[in-house]
Amino acid sequence: MALDAQIRGFALYAAPTFPRARNRLATISRLQTSHANFRCRSAHKSNAAFQSLVLLSFACHCRNRRVSRRWHAASALTMRSFEKNLEALASGTVSSGRSADFGFQDLHAGLQDPSKDYPAHALHPDLFKPGKVEEWLLPEVLQALGEWRSSQNPRLVDLELLPDIRVEAPGVVSFGLLRPGLCERLLEEAKHYADQSMFPSLAPNSMNKDGCILNDIGLRPVFTFLLRRYLVGIAGKLFGSDEVRAESLGESPLGTENWGGAGLSDHHTFITRYAANGDRSLDMHVDESDVTFNIGLSPADSYDGGDLVFCGMFGDLAYRKHHHTYRHELGRCVVHAGKRRHSVMPIERGERASLIMWTKSITFRSSAEYKEKCDDFITGRKPLPEESGPPDPICLSMTHDGDYLSWAHLV
Repeated sequence: MALDAQIRGFALYAAPTFPRARNRLATISRLQTSHANFRCRSAHKSNAAFQSLVLLSFACHCRNRRVSRRWHAASALTMRSFEKNLEALASGTVSSGRSADFGFQDLHAGLQDPSKDYPAHALHPDLFKPGKVEEWLLPEVLQALGEWRSSQNPRLVDLELLPDIRVEAPGVVSFGLLRPGLCERLLEEAKHYADQSMFPSLAPNSMNKDGCILNDIGLRPVFTFLLRRYLVGIAGKLFGSDEVRAESLGESPLGTENWGGAGLSDHHTFITRYAANGDRSLDMHVDESDVTFNIGLSPADSYDGGDLVFCGMFGDLAYRKHHHTYRHELGRCVVHAGKRRHSVMPIERGERASLIMWTKSITFRSSAEYKEKCDDFITGRKPLPEESGPPDPICLSMTHDGDYLSWAHLV
């Protein structure tokens, strides 16, 4: 049924109010008041169409402006309400007694702060207790960090005590970190959160759509504890300054550099999932981190494909040369500089999940060394170096390489 003049009038009236609204809660109230003033008095289907228009307008506003994550979540819920409303219109099942504020309850629900509200609904409440973090770790990890924990000197971290530690490639190191049972519970918690319709579901980052931001569901304090009490020691020994960084593991050169590892203070922690019916792969990229910890949450025999591909460092001459292909293992952590280019190969069977911590040092990012290594390339003040030969096809990025089409014939 076509929208009548009153509905079109409301659209013209309401749309310009969104960008100018400083207080968005006041905007919602204004919409509800306007709804009452301009309510369509004809058939209930027109009323539903009217509400759908309101919801769509607000959702478009949220999605097209730089707003907070909670407001992006609200817009996502609003879009779902809009879609449900359209389905009801199409099927003719809209009830004449339907609330005139259909959709606004979902919008208000999206304004909940899951970091405060979700823990009361958690499947595994003990995961939200920082004091339990030590129980997450393999005993050998605690042994390797023993002297560092009392001195905070990264030179005293005994890398060789880390479980089955390996240099996968220059600058890429892996070791056993988490107990398998903990991996299973973290994954169950993320799936449980996704099943709670009262809370918003946000993509873990700008590249993945399937997963969960653990910081946003109340687990930030726990992972801050994990970072500062344990992981920063390992990061300092691998990616700290020249004074504390190790150069080799046994007879194997580490090939790591200073990325502020001993001063890591902040993190973005999330779970990603890869499956045939969701995110199947991930294009070559670098992370918004100084040091990335990537931990397998799925048994290796539960999936095929989905391997991690590591290439050169962003800004280096060989930044598009293949270094190593890594297969995740349950509870095993692979750690690397965030500016090392990497990708995920297409998954062929099953589902692979990973726990990822993007960590950064505010102090290091303000240094001249960081500017020289990375920031000048990102801001365009310095061009990327000219390669001496063609890039390896597996290291090309369709999304991030401006000259991708020039090399597409290699893929």
